[in-house]
Amino acid sequence: VRHYPRGHYIFHAGDEGSTMYFLSSGKVEIQTRKGQLVSLLRRGDFFGEGSLLESEQKRFTSAKCATPVDVIEISREDFDRYTKTSAETRNELRRKWRARNLSYAKNLLRLQRNVKVRKLKKGDYVYKE
Repeated sequence: VRHYPRGHYIFHAGDEGSTMYFLSSGKVEIQTRKGQLVSLLRRGDFFGEGSLLESEQKRFTSAKCATPVDVIEISREDFDRYTKTSAETRNELRRKWRARNLSYAKNLLRLQRNVKVRKLKKGDYVYKE
């Protein structure tokens, strides 16, 4: 269990990821490398699992304490030991991580400038492969 004060960065984008976190209390901002907010996590949420799910994955976001925060820190060794006994758990974490990445990507698109607005009509293609 770890406590961090408001304003503290738990990790930065580009850091090596060797732990994940369960948020016991407080709020954590997930930010881009440039400090843009992409998500606000609350008690009961978890974060940092992507670096443990993908081998040698560096962090691609930063986690900043929006309030004083208490977290449960899970090491790579404990994570691997737990998920080796349950493929279902590992797969569920991977699904959650991918869904979160999609959500972050959508939020990042909303932050972009110089985005052209297009009005689509029924039958128009948004994407064609």
